[in-house]
Formats: sequence, C-alpha cells, structure tokens
Amino acid sequence: MISPDTLKKIDAYWAGYFGCKEADLNGKKTQVFTHAALGSFDGALAFRRKDACIVSVPATTPDIERSKLRAEKPADAFNAAFLAKTYVISTDKVTGPAWVGFADQGGFKPVKSDARILTSKDEAAMRELAEGCGETAWKLSKIAVERQTNFGLFVKSKLVAASGYLNLAGQLAYIGVITHPAHRGKGYARMVASASMAHALEFGLLPMWRTLDAHESAVKLAGALGFDKYASTLDVQLTEDEF
Repeated sequence: MISPDTLKKIDAYWAGYFGCKEADLNGKKTQVFTHAALGSFDGALAFRRKDACIVSVPATTPDIERSKLRAEKPADAFNAAFLAKTYVISTDKVTGPAWVGFADQGGFKPVKSDARILTSKDEAAMRELAEGCGETAWKLSKIAVERQTNFGLFVKSKLVAASGYLNLAGQLAYIGVITHPAHRGKGYARMVASASMAHALEFGLLPMWRTLDAHESAVKLAGALGFDKYASTLDVQLTEDEF
C-alpha cells in the first residue's frame, strides 16, 4: 500500500506535470489545462483519478473544444468515443484506458533471481531479444537501450527477458519490461522488473507502472510486484506524433 508521504509526492509530480493544483487531482469535475510537461506535443492526454478528470490539451485547442470537455461529467469526459467525437477523429486514434500505478519501498515485493545489469557488451543480446519479440512489442515495453539502465535474465547464455526504466524528472522511474515469446509464463518478467525496481528505489526514484487495461497479464504482474493503482489515462493522437 502506498504510504501517505509517497502519495503526496505522486500528487506533487502530476500537479507539476499538468500545471494544476494538487487539489485538482482529487476534485469532482472535469478540468482542462494547456500542456505543461507535454510542451508542444500535438495530442491530448485525459487523466482520471477517483472523481476527477483532467484533460491536458495543446495550446492550439479552440475554446469551443475546451468548453465541450469542461461541460462533461468526469466519468463521461474520460471516454474514448466522447474524446474522438470532440476532436473529430476516429476512435482508433484514442489509446487506452491505461492503468497507472506506483510502488514505494514499503509496498515493494522483491523477487530474488540471477537478473543482472546489462552493459555495452550485451548490446548484441538485446538486439536479438528485440528481434525475437517483434517491433510492436518492443516499442510498447518502453525499453530504450541508449538512455536508461537495463537489467536482463539469461538462460543458457541467451537473454530471455529484460527490464529497464526511464528517469522522469529525477523523481519517477517508468518501468518497462519484456520477455521473449518462447520463454513467457515462467516468471522471468517479474524477476527482471523486480531488479529494475530495486535499483530505482536505491537511487531515490519512485517506480511507476503504466500499461493498457487490456493487457491483463501486465496489470496482474504490477500487483504481484507491489504496485497500487493511482489513476487511468487515455491518449488522444491528433497527428503522427506519439505520446
């Protein structure tokens, strides 16, 4: 269970992310803010926590669209069909809902394993794992070799699972994980993700897990590692740029 102190830190992060007050995250209405952390991103992000709904939109969003969003109840505004209609786009341009959770030291459920940190000497093994998993799965895993610390688990000298995290503003660790299709269902994802979480916590970062609700196995894995749900999100793609 996330501690009250940790929850305050999470609220502070998201308030800064949206450019709103912390109280807005726990309100009872739909609020619209011009992108803060998302900057010039030409898309929208809907955020749902308890009874509140926050929609982060581009600066170019017309007042009429902002008014439509604010007029809806939170439960109705946080809806793929409604957002698609508001922006006059197809529903396949709206991704989600996504499950967003956090785990602190007190709630973390570590798993012992032989997972180790990956170095430049393991780049070939990482490329082989990426090829075996496929471009789409690799992209969704949020693992980026060149910009984060990664951990891997080897079976008979073959890299079968990897996990890493993106350092967000020196506060959060966005955990990513992937397992080779031929080695799934053996607990390897939990092992490498646990290693990433332990490393993040050691360096004062709070692990964050974000996955689509539809990926039930990933949501279940998050719970097994000690993550508690904090919010849900919907991504609205208005151009070819990606969130």
